[in-house]
Amino acid sequence: MTKVQVRATQEILYVCQECESLWLTAEVMGTEPFNCFTSYMEELGLPPLWSSLYVLEPEKITGRQARKYLRSVGSI
Repeated sequence: MTKVQVRATQEILYVCQECESLWLTAEVMGTEPFNCFTSYMEELGLPPLWSSLYVLEPEKITGRQARKYLRSVGSI
């Protein structure tokens, strides 16, 4: 999981670089359905590009739920 900030809105998000799953908070990873990064950015009227984001914590896996999710999809 990578902690990012949307440049245009300053919103903090958590994105999987491999599958583009997206969560609004680290606490809900693995317990609530994820969003699609591309769809989410398009809903905001922004291009679904990594250049639209600031990477705050690259490839940092946060919390037990994040690790549980990543194990379930075979990322770790």
